[in-house]
Amino acid sequence: MYMFDKVLERLGALGYCYSEEKDKALIEEEMGLGEAYILSACNLGFIPKVLEGIYIDIVCGRFLEKRLLDGGLGQEELSGIVESITEGDVTVRYESGKELSEYEKAEKLIRSLTDRENELTANRRFRW
Repeated sequence: MYMFDKVLERLGALGYCYSEEKDKALIEEEMGLGEAYILSACNLGFIPKVLEGIYIDIVCGRFLEKRLLDGGLGQEELSGIVESITEGDVTVRYESGKELSEYEKAEKLIRSLTDRENELTANRRFRW
């Protein structure tokens, strides 16, 4: 349950209010899919410590994307999600001249969480 708690912590930091009743099953499903995706992409047998943060971001991004697509992210959940985020080397900013809708902001956040191919490529193992 360690990683589940880390996913919930990250979702909370992004402004999402977790509801065990409606979110737990989807988060667990995305955790399994995210793990399979990383293990397959990197040809690994387990997720190493260096990829745990990326795993958590991918799970959160995919979860938020599904909640957004099924209409489960209402205006009140989107409003707290992001205006600007800087974490490590990743920065999410929005054009100051263009006003983005809450939906567009959520899409940009989701893309920043799930588009992690460079980090995965750096941790890829050769297949023989």
